[in-house]
Formats: sequence, C-alpha cells, structure tokens
Amino acid sequence: MAAPPVPARDPAAEAALRQGIDLLQLGRASEAETPLRMAYATIGDRPDMLHFLAVSAMQRNDAREAEQLWKRAIGRDPKEPMLRYNYGIALQGLGRLDDAIREWRHALRLHPDNIDARLRVAAALSENDRLAAAEREYADLIQICDRPETAQRILPEALRQARVMARSALGYLLYRLGRNDDALVVLDAALTDLPDNDPMRPPVLGDRALTLDMVGRTDEAIAGFEGAVQLAPGNAKLHNGMGHVLLRAGRAAEAEAAFRRAIEIEPGFAEATRNLARARGEQGDTAGALDHLALAHETAPEDTDTLYDMTTLALELGEPQRAQAALEPFLQRHPDDARALNNLGIAYLMMDRAGEAHATMRKAYKLAPDEPLVLTNLGRALVALGRAQEAEPLHRKALKLQPGDPRLLGHFGTCQLALGNIEQARELYAAAQTGHPDNVDARRGLEHIEAMRAMSGENPA
Repeated sequence: MAAPPVPARDPAAEAALRQGIDLLQLGRASEAETPLRMAYATIGDRPDMLHFLAVSAMQRNDAREAEQLWKRAIGRDPKEPMLRYNYGIALQGLGRLDDAIREWRHALRLHPDNIDARLRVAAALSENDRLAAAEREYADLIQICDRPETAQRILPEALRQARVMARSALGYLLYRLGRNDDALVVLDAALTDLPDNDPMRPPVLGDRALTLDMVGRTDEAIAGFEGAVQLAPGNAKLHNGMGHVLLRAGRAAEAEAAFRRAIEIEPGFAEATRNLARARGEQGDTAGALDHLALAHETAPEDTDTLYDMTTLALELGEPQRAQAALEPFLQRHPDDARALNNLGIAYLMMDRAGEAHATMRKAYKLAPDEPLVLTNLGRALVALGRAQEAEPLHRKALKLQPGDPRLLGHFGTCQLALGNIEQARELYAAAQTGHPDNVDARRGLEHIEAMRAMSGENPA
C-alpha cells in the first residue's frame, strides 16, 4: 500500500511515525501500533498519519477501523488517489463491493496509470460473476499496457506483471464463459511474458490445460498439467485441476490419486475433497463418495456446492437422516437458501414427515417459484398430505419449464394416481422410464398399478 509523501514537522513525532512505518513494512503491525499512536498524539488527523494507522488496522484484519481512518484521510485530502485506492480495499474487505469499485474508479480518474486499481476493478467484477463487465476491464487494461506511451510512464517490470496478470485473468474468464478458443489465444500471449522461473507460470499453464481439455485436446491438457506440476509440485490447485481432467477422461483411479495429493498438500481443500468423492463414485464406491463429501462439508461447512452434492447423494442412497443432520444447522445460518430447503423437504418426505416437508417446500417455493424441482417437490408434499388436486398445477408448471424430465414425469404420475387417473399415471410412469429404466418412482408406481389391477381382477396391460 503506497502512501502520500510525509512532510516533516515535529521531529519526535516524525521519528515515531517513521519507526511505525518501518515496522509496518516488516509486517509487524502489533509493534507498529505504539509508535504510530505516539505520533498521532502530536500530528493528529494529517492524511499520511491517518493512512498509516489504517494500514496498521488492515494488517490486524480490522477492515472496519481501516475504512473509517481512510475515510477521514480522504476528507482531509480528497484528491490523493492512493487514499481512494486503499479505501476501496477496506470497503471490499467489508463486503461493500460496489462502493469499493466506485473508489477505485475515482482513484483512476485522479491517476489513470494506477494499474493496481484497474486490476482490482476487473478482479472484483469477475469474482462476483459480472463477467461481461470484467472482460471489458481486462481488455481495456491490456490495450493500455500495450500502448507505447504507457511504457514511458511505468517501469518495465511493473508493466510486464500487469500485462501478464490481466491476460491470465482474462484467459480464465473466457474459459468460464465457454469461449475456449479465445481463452487459448490470450493465455498463450500471457505465457510469452513468463519465464520458467516466474511463480505465475504454473497457474497459467494450469488454466491453459483446463481450456485445452474443453476443446477436446485432452492429451495435451494432461501434459500441460504435468508440466505445471513439475514447476510447482506443492500447488494443490494444479493437482486438483489435473484430477479434474483425468476424471473427465474416464481415468478415475488416476484422478483419485491427483485429488488425494491436492488434499495432502492442503487438507482443508473442500473442492478437491468433493472431487475425490466424484472419483470414488465413478469407481462404484457411492458409500465412500458420500463419506468424502461429508468430510468436505465438515472441513468447509459454508461451501454450498459440497452441501448440495453431499445431501443429494445421501438422499439418493436412502439416507435422509444424514441429509437432515447437515441441512438443518446450515439453514439456521442461511434460512433463505432455496436449494438447501428443497433437499431438506425431500428428506422430510422420505421420513414420512409430510407436514414438515410441506412447510419447508413452501419456503423454498417463495424463494424460487420457477424452479422445476421446487415445484414438483412442493407438489409431492401436497400429495402426501392428501391434497393432490392442489399439487396438480404445480407438477404441470414444472414440466412446462423442464419438459420430459423423468423425475418430474414420475412425480406427476404419482399425483395422477392419487387423483384416481390410473391410465394417465401409467402413461406418465412409462414415459419416465423411457431411457431411464432405473427411475425408482416410476418403477414402483407401475408395480403399484399392476398390483391394483391384480386385486381388482383386471387383466394386466
């Protein structure tokens, strides 16, 4: 964090300030606090004094105090770009992304060559899935870096690093957007600026390998990851990425080894643990997959992808209590998560707790009224309560939104059966089984219809 120049005033106060700054540069914020406070007692709300107090607060992970200090500094010197830039960092730490972007843009109006501010804006947009806006920011930054006049104002190494960071980030963003050919061009350009000993080279090689895999060049992708791992053998994300490509290639056992290596390097790596579960599942060990997902959930209880995967698999394996045990505490912390509510509603249905299932699915429905699975599961709860007539329009809407889904067809068949429309139910069950003979709801529904006909003396169809 750069700072405004420090004018000399009271010698003792300035010496204490200098001591505090030196300690901050060594990362020793707790020791810097005393001389900084001594200097502040004399210097007061001078912008540079407030700035270094804010830096100290950020090093202590107190973004709220830092935000207040930088805000006061800006009030004293509103045209200093680095105060605006750092104020944006504090706002981002407080989760106020739009305000942070506003301050970084203000810093850029005051100082257009602030490459760090441009990278911050683009990265913040990308991390929050505002991908089109992020793409424009990265493309503009690359153009700025490539202009001859920019090279006259910015040191060559700083310019090279900015260009590499912008290109590598843009390449990964294009990969996320599915524009893989464009991503390869940008990532290849980034690699031209990266010598083998540059710490950024292995991650860029990894992103390029992921992109190669997406265009069907799987062998090149695996070789790319192997080269990246040779350069950075302790990078857990690279091992996880290699496992991802190997798993897509049908090499589940090799993928498992890569995921295990990633977890060995970084034990709290929830994504790698989740991927390990997928690899176990691909090898037929669904129970083991569930255990690994449960472990990933314990490691990262706020990781929603892990929670959904784990509870969905638990439900598929007929373990609703296990899903319930994970979902209920999560929903106490995040009561408006529609997907978690949906899975909990299914768990209650499987445990014959129809009233709780209905209440839970109604909450999910209010949050996601056009989500087909939420619609059909609310309908299932109503059927379980003997209210099939209310359920019917929900099932119809679900199928209109997602035609032909065998799960929705099977549940609608059960609704029709509850309404006494046996032939319609049979047709829906049969359609659900077409191409999906393992659809348990449809199979059981057809068996029930045949049993009903046998009891009534009717010849089976």
